[in-house]
Amino acid sequence: LAPARDVVEHFLRPIHEADAALREIIMNFRQVLRQIDTLVETDPTAELTAELERYSLSFAERLRQRRSTINPSVRRMVEIVEKQYSRELTIRGMAEQFNANPVYLGRLFKEETGQSFTAFLNQVRIREAKRQLLETDKTVAAIASSVGYLSQGYFTNLFKKSVGCFPREYRLRRR
Repeated sequence: LAPARDVVEHFLRPIHEADAALREIIMNFRQVLRQIDTLVETDPTAELTAELERYSLSFAERLRQRRSTINPSVRRMVEIVEKQYSRELTIRGMAEQFNANPVYLGRLFKEETGQSFTAFLNQVRIREAKRQLLETDKTVAAIASSVGYLSQGYFTNLFKKSVGCFPREYRLRRR
C-alpha cells in the first residue's frame, strides 16, 4: 500500500499548494490513509472498500462545492488551460480575451487558485508530459513541443524542478 500512498501524495501536493480551502480535505484524506493502513492489516477487503467509497464520495462533493464558488472568469481560464495547454497562453492574452486588466486578472487568478497563472499552466503541461512519457514512445523533444514548450532545454529543466528527475529518468523509473 505504500506505493499507492506515494502516488496519492504526489497528486495531492499541487492541490495542497494551490488551495488553502482544500487543505482540510487533504488532511482528512491523510487521516483516512492511516485508517486504511490499519484496516488492511485486519480486514483487507469489505471494510476497506466501503471506507474508500465513503471518502471518495465526500471528497468529490467537497470539490464540487469548491468549484462552484470560484470566480467565473478564473474558472473559464482554468478550463482554457486544461484544453489548450499546448498553445501559447499568457495572462496578457487571457486579459484581452476577457476584456480585463492583466494585473487585476493575474491577482484574481492567484487569489482564487493559490498560484500564478504561469505556475498553473506549467503544472498542467508537466502533468500532460508525464502522461505522455509513460503512455507513448515520443521523444522528449516531441513531448516538450506537444505540451507547449518551444525549448527542450527549458522543458527539461522545468520538469526536473517540478518532478525531481529528468524526463528520461521519469520514463525509465515508471515504466
